[in-house]
Amino acid sequence: MDITESVISVTDVDVKIGTAEILHKISASAGQGMFVGIIGPNGSGKSTLIHCMSRTLNPTTGNILIIGEEIEKYSRKELAKMLGVVPQESMRTFDFSVDDIVMMGRYPYQKLLRPPEPHDREACQKAMALTGISHLSGRSISTLSGGEWQRVLIARALAQETPLLLLDEPISQLDINHQIEILSVLQSLTRQGSTVICVIHDLNLASQYCDEIIMLDQGTVYAVGTPHKVMTQENIRAVFGLDVLIKTHPTTGKLYLLPIYHKKPIKNGGRKVHLICGGGSGTEIMFALHAAECDVRTGILSMNDADYSTSIQLGIPCIAEPPFSPITDVSRSLLEESIGTADLVVFTSMPFEQENVDNLRIVSECCNKPILLVTDCFSKSIENCMAGEAAEIVNRMIADGQAAMVTSIEALDQCLGKEYSS
Repeated sequence: MDITESVISVTDVDVKIGTAEILHKISASAGQGMFVGIIGPNGSGKSTLIHCMSRTLNPTTGNILIIGEEIEKYSRKELAKMLGVVPQESMRTFDFSVDDIVMMGRYPYQKLLRPPEPHDREACQKAMALTGISHLSGRSISTLSGGEWQRVLIARALAQETPLLLLDEPISQLDINHQIEILSVLQSLTRQGSTVICVIHDLNLASQYCDEIIMLDQGTVYAVGTPHKVMTQENIRAVFGLDVLIKTHPTTGKLYLLPIYHKKPIKNGGRKVHLICGGGSGTEIMFALHAAECDVRTGILSMNDADYSTSIQLGIPCIAEPPFSPITDVSRSLLEESIGTADLVVFTSMPFEQENVDNLRIVSECCNKPILLVTDCFSKSIENCMAGEAAEIVNRMIADGQAAMVTSIEALDQCLGKEYSS
C-alpha cells in the first residue's frame, strides 16, 4: 500500500531498551476502512508496536506517519482527534463513575472549564450502547468486573470518534458473547470508514474479523497480508510452535484453525482407540483414558460441543466441524484414517442427531475393528438415544457381530488392553 493512501504507516521502526532489542525494522501500514490484526506469541513485540503507534513510546529509530504527517508533529490534543487507544491494562486509581470515564473520550473536543455539549453526551451514549454498558450508567468503576471495565475503556475510545483505533488485547477479559459483540462493533466501524488495528490472541477470531494480519515473531514482522496468506500451517508452526489443521468455513469462507496435539506414548499395552461421542457423553471416558495415557482420538464433533471442549482441554486429537455444518469430505477421510489405525471404536450414549448419525453410518461402512456401544454413560441407555436410521444401523451392526453392548467399565478395560469376557 502506498504511504500516501495510509491512515497510519510504520517504517523501519526499532525499539531498544538497554541492550535488549524489542522491535527490529518493523514496517507496516493500514488504509482507511481496514481491520488489521496483530498476532504473535508472548514477547513478540505486539504491545510495544501499539505503544509506538500511539506515541506512548518513542522508537529508537524509524518513522511513523498518521494521515501522512509525522506523529511527533501532532500536539496531544490533535493526536487525540486522530486516534483512540484501548490499552492492555489501565489502573482504576480514582473513584470515577462509568459516565465520567466515557466522557474523557470527548476531551479533545471540549473547551477548558466548559461543560460537555449535547453532541458530546450523544457520542458517549452511542458508545455505551455499542459496547453494551448503558445499564452501567451511574455506577462507580470500583464496582465493575474486569470484563465490564474493559468494555468501559472501549466505549471511551469509541466516544473519541477518531479515524483510527488502536486496541491492545481488547477482548482478553471478555466472555465469548461480548468478544463477538465488540469485534462486530469494530468491524462495523471499519465499514463506515474507520481504521482498526487490534492485538488479538485468538487466531480464529483474528481470521474471522480481520482484513489483514501482521504476524510478529521475536520483534520482527514474520508475515503480513490477508488471513489466507498469513495463517498457513508452516507459519503457525514456525511462530507458535503448534501444528494445526486449517479449514475453510463452508458458510463464511473464513479460515478456522484446529490444533493438532502430539500423542503421548501408550502405557501398559493400551490399545489405540477412536471415541465417537457428543453432548458431553464422552467426557468421563476421555478423562479416564487420558489419565491412563491411552492413545485415543475422537470425532467427528461440532466445535460447540462440550466433548470438543474436553478434547481440547486434554490435548486429545479431535476431528471437528463448525457448528451446524455438514461433515466434509476432508473430515470423513480423517475419520476413516483414524478408524483404520485404531484397535477398536467406542460409541457413547449420545443423542443421535444428524451429525452423529453420519458418524455412525461412516463407521458401519468402513470399520472392520471391534465396535463397543457403551450403555451406561450418564445413566442413559444407548437404546433410548436411538431412533429411525440410527436404530437400524446399530441393530444391523449387533446382528452382524460387528458391535457389542458393554458397560463403561468393560469399555475401559478393553481400551486398556485387559481381557474381556462376555
